[in-house]
Amino acid sequence: MRFCIAALSLFLLASGSSRGQTPVESTTSFRADTTLVLVPVGVTDKNNRYVLGLEKENFQILEDGAAQTITHFSSEDAPLSVGLIVDVSGSIGMKLNTSRQAVSEFLKTLNAQDEAFLVECSDQAEMTLHFTHDTAAIDEKLKSATSGGLTALLDAVRLGPDDDETEVTAVQVREVVARLAEAGQWRVGDPDILVVFDAGYDITRLTFLLAGLPVQLLGRLRSDRVLYFPAPPGRADGKPGRPPRHGNEFRLADPATWPDPAVTTVSQTARYGTARACSWERLHPKLERRGGWEHHDGALPVMEGTIIRLQVDHLPGDRDPKPVWLWTSRTGATPAEIDRCWQAFLRRFDLEHTFRLFKQVLGWTAPKIRDPAAADRWTWIVIACHTQLRLARLLAADLRRPWERPAPPGRLTPARVRRGFRRVRAMTTCLASAPKPGKPGPGRPPGSKNRRPATRHNVGKNRKAGMAKGTGKKPAG
Repeated sequence: MRFCIAALSLFLLASGSSRGQTPVESTTSFRADTTLVLVPVGVTDKNNRYVLGLEKENFQILEDGAAQTITHFSSEDAPLSVGLIVDVSGSIGMKLNTSRQAVSEFLKTLNAQDEAFLVECSDQAEMTLHFTHDTAAIDEKLKSATSGGLTALLDAVRLGPDDDETEVTAVQVREVVARLAEAGQWRVGDPDILVVFDAGYDITRLTFLLAGLPVQLLGRLRSDRVLYFPAPPGRADGKPGRPPRHGNEFRLADPATWPDPAVTTVSQTARYGTARACSWERLHPKLERRGGWEHHDGALPVMEGTIIRLQVDHLPGDRDPKPVWLWTSRTGATPAEIDRCWQAFLRRFDLEHTFRLFKQVLGWTAPKIRDPAAADRWTWIVIACHTQLRLARLLAADLRRPWERPAPPGRLTPARVRRGFRRVRAMTTCLASAPKPGKPGPGRPPGSKNRRPATRHNVGKNRKAGMAKGTGKKPAG
C-alpha cells in the first residue's frame, strides 16, 4: 500500500501597486511581490481509504469565492507512521500464519523513511515493538508470536421449563449491546455488532426481536431447510386476487432450485484447504403460526437475509466434509463481508473448549443439585473460578507434562494455570475467613428423621394420556 499526498502549488501575483518608485537617472523601477502557496492535499473515500491516481483537473481551489489557477501539480510519497495491530488470541489458531504473511507483504511496500510499531492483542493489548524503521525486526518479532487466549464469560441464565429460549437470548443480546455502548466500545456510526449463533437458535425470530439494535445476526441452518425468494409484484397468471407473499423456492438440499449466486469467493486456508463461499440475496423462511409465532399479532413478517454456502476441502479428521449453510440478517453484502461472516462463524467453535473446561475440569455438571437457586449459585462460582484463572495467567508458572510443548509466559491454557494456581495463591494476601458461629448450626442431628424433605420441582415433561404413571406403558384392560 502506498500513501500519496498531492501537492498543489499556486502562483499568485500581488496587486498592481508597487512598494517603492524612486526616480533614478530618469529610469522608473517597478517592484512586485510574488507568492508561491503550497497546498498539501490528502483525499480519502467514505471508508477512510486513500484515493490514488488523481490529476490536476480533479481539483479546484477557491479564494474568497474566486477560482485560483493551479500552476504546478505533483504527487509525493510522504513519510508514513503505521501501527500494526495483530490478533494473537487463542481463537485465531492456524489463521495466525495468514496474518504473518499479510504483514510481511505490507512491510515490503514501506520506504526507508517510514516507521511502524507492533501491538499484539489477546486477553489484553501489548505493544511488543515501538516505532522503528527496521521492518525486518517487525517481521522477526511477529514470527515468534504464538496464538493463545481465554474466553471471558459475560452472563449466564438458567432456562426454566416454561421459558422461551429465543426471548431469553434476545434479552441477553440487548444487555450486551447496552454494555458495549456504555463502555464506549461501540459508538454511533460504527459498523453493526456481529453476533454469531449456532444451529440451535431461531435466527429469523431473533432478527425480529432485535430489530432496531445495531447488530448483524449470523447463524447456522439445517441442510434440509426451505427458503423463498421475494414475491413477484403480481400474480403470475395475470388474474385479479391476492398477490403471493413468497417467491420461488430455494431448497438447501436440492441444487436444481439454486440460481446463480450473487457473490462467490475463493480463499486459501492453512487448516481447511480451499474455502469456497457462495451467497444468495433476499431469502426468507415461510413462517407458521406455531411455536414462538403462535400468538403473534397481525400478519407474520417476512424476514429477508443472505444465505451463505461454505464448502471446504477437508476438516481435521474428515476428508470429505459436508457444506455448511449460514444465514445472516445483512442484505447486499460485499465479497469481503461474506468472507468475514464465515470466518467469524468458524471462530465460534472455540467456545466449545471453554464449555468442556467448565464440565471436565471445574466440575460444572458434577454436583447433583435440586434447588434452582443453588444451581445458579454454583454456576456463578464456576464462572468466578474461571475468571481467577484468566486473571492469574500472567502470574502462574508453566507446570507442563513431559509430553506437552512449552508455552511462552502469558500464553498458558486454563488447565496449566490451574496447576500453578496453588503457588500463586500462596503469594497473595490472606483473605478474611468466614465468621465461625459459637452455637450449633441448624443441621439435622445424626440419627434423627428427616422432617423437611427436599422440594421436588417440575421438570417440564408432559405424560401422554392413557399412560400409567411411572411405567411408560398403557394400563392393562
